[in-house]
Amino acid sequence: MTKEEQEDDFSRANAKLEYVFGKRADIFIPPFNRFNLHTIEAMSDLNISLFSTHPDLEQRTINPYKSQTLVVTNNSRLEVSKISDQKALVYHAPFFVSFLRLESEGVSENELVEESLRLIDESIAKYDFAQVRLPPSDFYQVDATTRKPINEVDDLRFQYLTKIVDSLADRNIRIASFREIYPHSPNLLFEN
Repeated sequence: MTKEEQEDDFSRANAKLEYVFGKRADIFIPPFNRFNLHTIEAMSDLNISLFSTHPDLEQRTINPYKSQTLVVTNNSRLEVSKISDQKALVYHAPFFVSFLRLESEGVSENELVEESLRLIDESIAKYDFAQVRLPPSDFYQVDATTRKPINEVDDLRFQYLTKIVDSLADRNIRIASFREIYPHSPNLLFEN
């Protein structure tokens, strides 16, 4: 999409969020992690401060606005895109852990918890935080015959999540919101 099309979509989405919830979004997570340089430009123009996608996809998209070094913020180190001195900065908060993504990369169910914890440690070492994506699709059951989702939680995946959370708690790694990792005070729709 062009920059103008994305600005229009962001503006309409934020107007709807403002109408329904009384708050606008300051965070953008692109559907299927797909974006282009116009996405970053549109976000800056509209003061949408935090962008999040997988680092592999960030590396595939040329972004001349992005700093080559990490910027120290509130409780983290982030990459930042600076379009110009007159426009808002866009902070990049990559995610490393998603159950479905790990499975699509060939991680077996037996290794899911261990690999998730390894990636969390790797992200914390680099950024001082780790973002773990928990979309509902990672936790619903799939009908064995039709391969379509059914309205039930996958108990095994929920147990994996519980093991990860318990392990983080045992290591005194706390769970926080996006609000705590970058310098703006975002109007979050939901706490993470």
